[in-house]
Amino acid sequence: MGLLGGGFSLYGYLPAFIANGFAVITLSKYKDLIESRIEIRDYIGQIEFVESEQVVVENSDFLAMARTPRGQSEFCHNNLESLAKLRHVFLEKPLATDQEEAFKLLAKLDQHKINFSVAYLFEHTSWFGELQNRAQRRDSDYLVSWDIPIVENSWKNSLEHGGGLVNYYAIHLAHLISKLKLHIDVKKSFIGKDNIQLKLDGAVSLGIEVKMTDAMGRFALTRVIVKSKQEVFSSDTPLGERPRKGLSDPRIPFLEEYVKKHLYSSASSANLELEYRIWGVMKELENLSIKNK
Repeated sequence: MGLLGGGFSLYGYLPAFIANGFAVITLSKYKDLIESRIEIRDYIGQIEFVESEQVVVENSDFLAMARTPRGQSEFCHNNLESLAKLRHVFLEKPLATDQEEAFKLLAKLDQHKINFSVAYLFEHTSWFGELQNRAQRRDSDYLVSWDIPIVENSWKNSLEHGGGLVNYYAIHLAHLISKLKLHIDVKKSFIGKDNIQLKLDGAVSLGIEVKMTDAMGRFALTRVIVKSKQEVFSSDTPLGERPRKGLSDPRIPFLEEYVKKHLYSSASSANLELEYRIWGVMKELENLSIKNK
């Protein structure tokens, strides 16, 4: 199992891969970082360290990357033939910095028949399952409210590297909209500098309110029946519903499930189609953002 990236690759994918029974190969330059983090340093004996990215790829059946959208896109374009030899490539969201770059990368992944998936973890939560199940019955409306803590000095705030409210955080919303096959009511939706308000219709009626905040994060899904409201789920994060092990990242249980699902999957055509739909929604959100400036 190959890992590239010195952030979430190490404190996310590393424990997820080992939990699924795999040894890991990654770069020697990450060794000191792994040893310094109490929640992952015990994995050190299950990791092979090498000096170059090419060696990581050549000695892996599976590969996970957790880089900035720009870094991920550039690596894929420069290593298409090597990636095509792998059984599966786990990519991160957003796939690239914008729709144009995403479509270029998707075309190359398709052309080289690279088996890949993108880590949209929301679909593994119980609250997402609630939305999918209710979409079949259409007996209530829903509201998602999401307060996102501002991360200082992070690429996630940099438009140049694929960050920002619309580019980075809204990719989660675009995935939700695409999976549930909803459409945006443009007249009742708004995107500002630090907040998003969407009215969505389709199989289920859904309102979404997102804002960046200096305070603690909070996520909630509320069911609305006639004039009454019932909270379905709430936490400090959309992925806060499963127990954490010590200091581990709350995303890891969902990442373990995601990795297990895709290890031997050959559903790249479905993943490709989903990505095209997601980036179509991202373009709608971008246009809405420009309209409201």
